[in-house]
Amino acid sequence: MTSYKREVTTVPLGEKVAIMGQFYSGKTCLNQRIIRGVDWCDRAYEATIGTAYGTKFMEVGDFKIKLGIWDTAGSERFLAISRNYYRNSGAIIVCYDITSLESYNKAVEWWKKLLEEEKDSLLYLCGNKKDLVLGPELKYNRRVDFHDAREFAEDSGGKFFETSSKTGEGVVELMTEIAKDLIEKKKRLGEIEPDRLVLEHERMKMKKANCSNCLR
Repeated sequence: MTSYKREVTTVPLGEKVAIMGQFYSGKTCLNQRIIRGVDWCDRAYEATIGTAYGTKFMEVGDFKIKLGIWDTAGSERFLAISRNYYRNSGAIIVCYDITSLESYNKAVEWWKKLLEEEKDSLLYLCGNKKDLVLGPELKYNRRVDFHDAREFAEDSGGKFFETSSKTGEGVVELMTEIAKDLIEKKKRLGEIEPDRLVLEHERMKMKKANCSNCLR
C-alpha cells in the first residue's frame, strides 16, 4: 500500500505582524496570548512604551512560517514611534475593546490611515475582550455590534475576528488565517513553491537504489 508522508517546508523569509490598538484595548494581552499561549490579562496593567517584540511559528498545510509579532504603543504620544514599527508589515492587526465604542472609533481611524499608508499590508480588525460579553448577564456590556464591525472590515478589503485574550477564544483562528493569507501571498509573488506531498515509497526506492549503487 502506498504511504504518504507530508513534508513541511519552512518559508525562507519570515513576515512581520504588527498589533495596533488604543491603550486598554487588550492588544498586549493578545500579543502575549499569541506568543506564549497563556492568559496575561490578570497581571497589573502596564502601557506599552515604544514596542514589544516576540516570534511565533505557524504551520499551515505543507508550510511553516515564522511571524515576528510587534506590539505597538497605543498612546497618541508614541504614535510616531509605533509608525516606524508597523511600516512594511506583512499583516497588521487593529484591535479594539468590544465594550468600548471609543476604542472602536479609534481603531476605525487607524484602519483608514493604514489603507492609505500601508497598501501592501494585509489588515485584520480584531474585536477583543469577548469574554466580557458572553452570557445572559454580560451581553449588555457590548458596545460594538459584531455585524457592523465585520461589514466595515470586509468592505475595505480586510478580515474580521472577535477574540478573547483571557480565554484564548478566536486567537488560533486569527493567527492561522493570517499565516495562511501570508503564505498564499508569497505563492502569488513566486517567493515559495506550491504545496507538495512526498511519496514515501518513492523516497525509499531512491534510497535503496543509491545503496545498491554503492555496493557495485
